[in-house]
Amino acid sequence: MADSVKKLTKEDIKHIAQLANLDIDNDELEAYSKQLTDSLHYVENLEDIDTSGVPDTFFTTHAKNSMQEDVIDESVTLPQEEVLQNAPKKRNGYFVVKRIL
Repeated sequence: MADSVKKLTKEDIKHIAQLANLDIDNDELEAYSKQLTDSLHYVENLEDIDTSGVPDTFFTTHAKNSMQEDVIDESVTLPQEEVLQNAPKKRNGYFVVKRIL
Protein backbone atom coordinates (compact mmCIF):
# COMPACT_ATOMS: atom_id res chain seq x y z
CA MET A 1 0.00 0.00 0.00
CA ALA A 2 1.30 3.41 -0.88
CA ASP A 3 1.03 5.84 2.03
CA SER A 4 -0.80 8.56 0.11
CA VAL A 5 -2.48 10.19 3.11
CA LYS A 6 -0.55 13.22 4.28
CA LYS A 7 -0.51 14.32 7.88
CA LEU A 8 -3.22 16.90 8.43
CA THR A 9 -1.78 20.21 9.57
CA LYS A 10 -3.18 22.55 12.18
CA GLU A 11 -4.37 24.76 9.31
CA ASP A 12 -6.23 21.79 7.81
CA ILE A 13 -7.94 21.13 11.14
CA LYS A 14 -8.85 24.82 11.54
CA HIS A 15 -10.38 24.79 8.05
CA ILE A 16 -12.36 21.59 8.74
CA ALA A 17 -13.57 23.03 12.07
CA GLN A 18 -14.66 26.23 10.33
CA LEU A 19 -16.59 24.24 7.71
CA ALA A 20 -18.28 22.25 10.49
CA ASN A 21 -18.90 25.44 12.49
CA LEU A 22 -16.94 24.08 15.48
CA ASP A 23 -14.93 26.05 17.98
CA ILE A 24 -11.63 24.27 18.58
CA ASP A 25 -8.98 25.51 21.00
CA ASN A 26 -5.39 25.75 19.82
CA ASP A 27 -4.53 23.11 22.43
CA GLU A 28 -6.83 20.63 20.69
CA LEU A 29 -5.46 21.17 17.17
CA GLU A 30 -2.53 18.76 17.50
CA ALA A 31 -4.69 16.00 18.99
CA TYR A 32 -7.33 16.35 16.29
CA SER A 33 -4.64 16.44 13.62
CA LYS A 34 -3.26 13.10 14.79
CA GLN A 35 -6.70 11.51 15.27
CA LEU A 36 -8.04 12.52 11.87
CA THR A 37 -4.80 11.53 10.11
CA ASP A 38 -4.95 8.12 11.82
CA SER A 39 -8.59 7.75 10.71
CA LEU A 40 -7.68 8.54 7.11
CA HIS A 41 -4.84 5.99 7.22
CA TYR A 42 -7.28 3.38 8.52
CA VAL A 43 -9.75 4.07 5.71
CA GLU A 44 -6.90 3.98 3.20
CA ASN A 45 -6.26 0.36 4.28
CA LEU A 46 -9.58 -0.57 2.68
CA GLU A 47 -7.91 -0.16 -0.72
CA ASP A 48 -5.87 -3.30 0.03
CA ILE A 49 -8.94 -5.53 0.32
CA ASP A 50 -9.64 -7.69 -2.73
CA THR A 51 -13.31 -7.21 -3.56
CA SER A 52 -13.16 -8.54 -7.11
CA GLY A 53 -15.38 -11.54 -6.22
CA VAL A 54 -17.93 -9.50 -4.34
CA PRO A 55 -21.00 -8.47 -6.34
CA ASP A 56 -21.99 -4.83 -6.38
CA THR A 57 -24.82 -4.13 -3.97
CA PHE A 58 -26.90 -1.10 -3.19
CA PHE A 59 -28.92 -2.47 -0.28
CA THR A 60 -27.87 -4.69 2.60
CA THR A 61 -31.29 -6.35 2.83
CA HIS A 62 -33.39 -8.12 0.26
CA ALA A 63 -36.33 -5.80 0.85
CA LYS A 64 -38.25 -4.88 -2.22
CA ASN A 65 -40.11 -1.61 -2.61
CA SER A 66 -40.78 -0.71 1.01
CA MET A 67 -42.39 2.58 0.12
CA GLN A 68 -46.10 3.03 0.58
CA GLU A 69 -48.52 5.05 -1.44
CA ASP A 70 -49.03 8.67 -0.47
CA VAL A 71 -52.64 8.56 0.66
CA ILE A 72 -54.31 11.33 2.64
CA ASP A 73 -56.48 10.02 5.45
CA GLU A 74 -59.33 12.51 5.48
CA SER A 75 -60.47 11.26 8.90
CA VAL A 76 -57.41 12.77 10.62
CA THR A 77 -57.05 16.02 8.69
CA LEU A 78 -58.27 19.41 9.85
CA PRO A 79 -59.57 22.27 7.77
CA GLN A 80 -57.03 25.02 7.19
CA GLU A 81 -59.14 27.58 9.03
CA GLU A 82 -59.26 25.40 12.13
CA VAL A 83 -55.52 24.80 12.08
CA LEU A 84 -54.77 28.51 11.81
CA GLN A 85 -57.39 29.77 14.29
CA ASN A 86 -54.96 30.03 17.24
CA ALA A 87 -51.94 31.15 15.26
CA PRO A 88 -50.58 34.46 16.57
CA LYS A 89 -49.66 35.54 13.03
CA LYS A 90 -50.97 34.27 9.71
CA ARG A 91 -51.03 35.51 6.14
CA ASN A 92 -52.75 34.10 3.05
CA GLY A 93 -53.54 30.84 4.80
CA TYR A 94 -50.00 30.24 6.14
CA PHE A 95 -48.29 30.57 9.52
CA VAL A 96 -46.02 33.61 9.77
CA VAL A 97 -42.83 32.98 11.78
CA LYS A 98 -39.60 34.87 12.36
CA ARG A 99 -36.89 34.32 9.80
CA ILE A 100 -34.00 32.28 11.26
CA LEU A 101 -31.29 33.00 8.72
